[in-house]
Amino acid sequence: MRKANVIDRAAVRLAEFIKANNPQSASVEVLTYSSIIAINTILALLISLIACIITGNTTNFFIVVAIFTLLRFLTGGVHLTSSLTCCIATIVCFLAIIHLKFDFLYLGLVLNAFSLYIFILRAPSGIDEIREVKPAYKLAIKIAASLFVLSNFFIQSSLLASVFFVQALSLTTTCAKLIKKFEGGLFNESENDFGSRS
Repeated sequence: MRKANVIDRAAVRLAEFIKANNPQSASVEVLTYSSIIAINTILALLISLIACIITGNTTNFFIVVAIFTLLRFLTGGVHLTSSLTCCIATIVCFLAIIHLKFDFLYLGLVLNAFSLYIFILRAPSGIDEIREVKPAYKLAIKIAASLFVLSNFFIQSSLLASVFFVQALSLTTTCAKLIKKFEGGLFNESENDFGSRS
């Protein structure tokens, strides 16, 4: 079992506080897991937002968060097992997407084409571990996500191309293998009491 990090420890304390003041609430384990997700998400978004306010990219922040969250919910993807690593990775990804500037032609076009290929091939990926999705709905998700990416060939937004590319990477087997190696062979929280879904 991995050593609890600062987010995990804070979540445990919060869960114990809630349970002590509301005995009818869920178990400490369930409350801890929920608290990890909440703390991880709030911390990543808050730090990213502050950085974007300082750099004058607030509008792009909200666009990226909205689109990335929607795509993540619909198409799934690889998950980090450490809440702290997930938080840091989320911040790095958001700030990189928002602050890296390039022309849609030609890099954006390549990223968009790669993303479309991966979405057609792999989306959705890993969502069965989070919620039950019928095969027909999975096909609808694949089509909707692919059309979303396809629309950017007409919109030609480098920002959207970056969002699509990062999410597409998270659907690939290569990315999953790198995560396993990076986090010592742990993947999708299969060997943890508490984990974070990035």
